[in-house]
Amino acid sequence: MITRKEYHDSKNNSRNLHEIRNNVDNPEDVQVDKSKRLARRLNWTIFFLILGIIAVYLILIYVNP
Repeated sequence: MITRKEYHDSKNNSRNLHEIRNNVDNPEDVQVDKSKRLARRLNWTIFFLILGIIAVYLILIYVNP
């Protein structure tokens, strides 16, 4: 994945985007970064789901019809 800064640098320097994208020192590092990013997203998703469940229970308890 190319960063915004690399994109702007490539526009200014007239470099090829494909060269930047393929300039990876270690492909395993890319996989580790992707898995860490996925883990962080999953953690936030779990957090918001639990928060939503708690909110629903509080609404059901205090808004008794």
